[in-house]
Order: sequence, then C-alpha cells, then structure tokens
Amino acid sequence: MAVALELNFVAFIDLLGFSEMVLHDCKQPPGKRKYVEKLKQIHDETAKVFSEKGYQITQFSDSIVISAPFNNEKNSFGSFVTEIADYQYRLFLAGFLCRGGVAHGKHFIDGTFLFSDGLIGAYHLESSRARFPRIILSDDLLDLVFPDKTIPSEIYILEESDGIKFIDYFKERNVTEVEGKVASLLSQTVTSDNVREKYYWLGNYFDHVFSKTISHPRFVTTA
Repeated sequence: MAVALELNFVAFIDLLGFSEMVLHDCKQPPGKRKYVEKLKQIHDETAKVFSEKGYQITQFSDSIVISAPFNNEKNSFGSFVTEIADYQYRLFLAGFLCRGGVAHGKHFIDGTFLFSDGLIGAYHLESSRARFPRIILSDDLLDLVFPDKTIPSEIYILEESDGIKFIDYFKERNVTEVEGKVASLLSQTVTSDNVREKYYWLGNYFDHVFSKTISHPRFVTTA
C-alpha cells in the first residue's frame, strides 16, 4: 500500500528542563510528583481539541509534534497558530516553558509511525534558532502564506529585534495572570546562565506585550 505523503503545517516543540522533571518525578511516590500528571492532563485535553479540528499531536519524552493539513489560506494558518499559542500558554500557566519551530512539508503519521520532511524543517528551527521560550516560524512558510509580506494584526505572530517571527502566546491574555507567573520566575535564584537568559527574555517579552516594566535591568550601577 502506498504511503500518502501530504503537505502539512508541522510544529516541533521542546519542553525545557525536562530531564530534571523526569528525575524528580521518578524518585517520588504518587501524590508527591510535580510534573507527569499535569503534563498528561494538558496533553489529553489538547489532543481532544486538536482531534476535533483534524490536527495531530504526538509527544515522546520532551518532544512534541503537532501537524495539520496544509492550506495556504490565511484563516487556516491563523487557526493553526492560535491553537499552538493556546497550547503553549496552557503549558506556561502550568509551569512548563518550551521552545520550537513551525515549518511546512510532506508529512505522514499513522499511529506509531511518523515520516516527515516538515518535521525536519521545524526541528532545525527549534535546535538552531529558537533559543528562548518561543516557537518560531519558518520564513519560507510565512512567505508562502503572506506573499505580500503583510501579516494581519489578529494573527498571533510577533517579530523580535533579531528579525525572527514567533508565536505570540501572551497575546490577549489576562495581564494579572501572566504577570504573576513571570514575576515568580524572575524572583528565583538561578545559578545557570542558560536558564537565567531564558527567564530574562520572558520578562522582556511580557514587558513588550503588556507595556510593563518587570524585567531585570540589563545594566546595574555599581558605584
């Protein structure tokens, strides 16, 4: 039987800090675990919503793959971006940060079998360019959907100073809800430079979206 390789939107998402989550929960008895039940609940709820829309979601370890049949109509792409933004926001509220990429390409998934050119593109975006807690979008994909280079303001996309466009998962959220989560992260004592820069980026992102100033100052006067 021939395998149908069809054009899809494909997102690849990486959960940050996943190894530490696994190490923690595997050492704890039921009732003391902090992560696995929450992740499973979010996954199950999201899978139900996605299934109704004809999307696919697969999670293995810290990797999440989301796909939807390709349609270069702006409304179709906008809906896909909005659903990913909602998913990323649910993870954020539950204490999980993630980064990723969204691309397009030939894609096939059937139960436990996945074969995808789109996934390769999305993975390369995540691994080489995302860096911070953001899901970035392929320039090729955006050029295809928006050939006039104009992205409607209602679509959940934000461009950063480095020219990278990413899914704006803070768009139209409750400012108090978001601020509490971001402020909590920024108040933590972090020894890892890699983690610290991600928290600081999140603070800058919050400040931009909500016109606030809760992020740490970049320079500190010592005298």
